[in-house]
Amino acid sequence: MPFKVFGINPKDISLIVNISVTFVPILARELEQIRISLKAKCLQVYGIAKAHKKLQYIMVPWLYSTFERTNSLEMALKSRGYAE
Repeated sequence: MPFKVFGINPKDISLIVNISVTFVPILARELEQIRISLKAKCLQVYGIAKAHKKLQYIMVPWLYSTFERTNSLEMALKSRGYAE
């Protein structure tokens, strides 16, 4: 009933929730891989306090991989018929 009052499609809400729940472990895994690669390059990052000094080494690969995964997810959803 509340969805009809505000004009919200439940299918859209379920898709948004599904995508967000799917991305949480993917993003955590990506950050872990970045941490491992920085450790291999002798650029260890222990927590947020020291991470701000090496933020470019963390955020650039993380954002790039996030955009890559978002693009592939978009293509998969379009191929399944979720595009309008």
